[in-house]
Amino acid sequence: MVKLTMGDLPNERGPCPRAGVGPWRATLAATLCALCVMGLGASDAHAQAGAAVVMPRCTVLLPPDTVRTVAGNGFTAQPQRQREEHVTDCAWAKGDSATITLQWFDRAAIQSSSVTRTLEGYADMLLTAGEEVAGKKRDAVTGMGGRAATVQGSTQVMLVVQRPDGVVRALAGGLTNKQILALAKALSGNA
Repeated sequence: MVKLTMGDLPNERGPCPRAGVGPWRATLAATLCALCVMGLGASDAHAQAGAAVVMPRCTVLLPPDTVRTVAGNGFTAQPQRQREEHVTDCAWAKGDSATITLQWFDRAAIQSSSVTRTLEGYADMLLTAGEEVAGKKRDAVTGMGGRAATVQGSTQVMLVVQRPDGVVRALAGGLTNKQILALAKALSGNA
């Protein structure tokens, strides 16, 4: 795993020259940071619920009925802040026992990437970052034609699904493998 310090992260002049971190590593660092933030997103949203809302796009990506079908009863949508244009954060929780958080990157977000501007490349970049964080290889989701893969973390599974309109990265905790497969199909639009 790559150990980064604050001096290694990109700034307004680009990657930090003293660390020799190129654009790919800088984007990887930002992605790793986003993974950590998403893992904490649900509790952060509860703490600041006054200014946070459930994003309408979340109910399109994963409608409440689909959440119940895929993961069971008891999940509630959690308010999230919109962090940046063209990226939607969503979260569902079932008490402290299970969570689903996701980020949807639309085509404009992918087109603005300094690393890759294709859906396939963006999905691969997210999966590569997940592999580096978890220290484990990705597993293709069966029946998805290479458009979805998982990386098993210590407490959560990262799922990346390539859709025609963008890429979804989900973190799921407390779900079975069967539920993860159903989540992948639901996020792809092929439930």
